[in-house]
Amino acid sequence: MTLGSMEGMGAATYAVDAGEVLMRFTIPGNPRPKERPRQGKGRTYTPAGTVIAEQSVLAAFDAAYPNWEPVAKVIKLDLKASFYRDSHRLVDVDNLAKLIQDALNKRAFVDDSQVFDLHGHKWFTTKDRARTEVVITRVDSDRIEAA
Repeated sequence: MTLGSMEGMGAATYAVDAGEVLMRFTIPGNPRPKERPRQGKGRTYTPAGTVIAEQSVLAAFDAAYPNWEPVAKVIKLDLKASFYRDSHRLVDVDNLAKLIQDALNKRAFVDDSQVFDLHGHKWFTTKDRARTEVVITRVDSDRIEAA
């Protein structure tokens, strides 16, 4: 395991496994958490804010990787996400990460169950610097215990 520094984090470091970095991209704007499904008029639906936020994730991903084919299901992934928010409103980091996973499902990878390791970090910044930085790495096979 080596230590690295993500752009914009200054002296902060994060752990990086030796696996191959498959993708790295930034989603501009204030990170939004995944909202719970809503029920109304006899049906269940995804709130509009979540739909818009997932579309923003896909737009950033598609701009960075326009011809990407989803990573095969047999490949395990490590997802690192740094959420730079412009407010100190209480938000669960797991709901921020879930929005990223669900948005990338079937686009970056076949299924979000491939995410073997998940690292999420919340940081606070100014409104003009709010963003989400995503790094997805292949998990080395020696980290997966044989059955």
